[in-house]
Amino acid sequence: MEGIVDIASRIFQLPGRPLCILDRDLAGLYDQPTGEINRITVLYPRKFTRQVFLLTKAEAQHPDVGWKRGHLPHAFTSEGALQLAGVLNTEIAVSRYIDVNRAFGVIGLLSPGRSGGSAGWKSMMVSEDLAMSLTGLTKPAIKRLVLSGKISLVPMEP
Repeated sequence: MEGIVDIASRIFQLPGRPLCILDRDLAGLYDQPTGEINRITVLYPRKFTRQVFLLTKAEAQHPDVGWKRGHLPHAFTSEGALQLAGVLNTEIAVSRYIDVNRAFGVIGLLSPGRSGGSAGWKSMMVSEDLAMSLTGLTKPAIKRLVLSGKISLVPMEP
């Protein structure tokens, strides 16, 4: 479960866009070259209608993206990551998708009001016990999400 925190740290949201993960991050998780990931999205556009989108130049310059120059990155929603794992149909992609899906779930559960990337987080305030029971993550994993700014915790009153 600890790997889910690392994956969750790669999930972000731009204004007006759904939660997503970049093509380069999925490529690393699925053990594929980024170029192959992008080739597949172009080769099978009907499989990736609204689950994958090409970032605009302005979106690509957002701090959560870290784009410098070259090809604009693609961003995948949770559903797009699933479609990609299915098209790749490799053991690594299919098994890693389970962790990717859980990471999207953790971010969705603990930050439902989030907007605009890490600088614009509107995190739901939860207790550590509630965060652990909602996600199944350990205390150290929850602490890493808090330290990364992905979630905020509040002390429980006695």
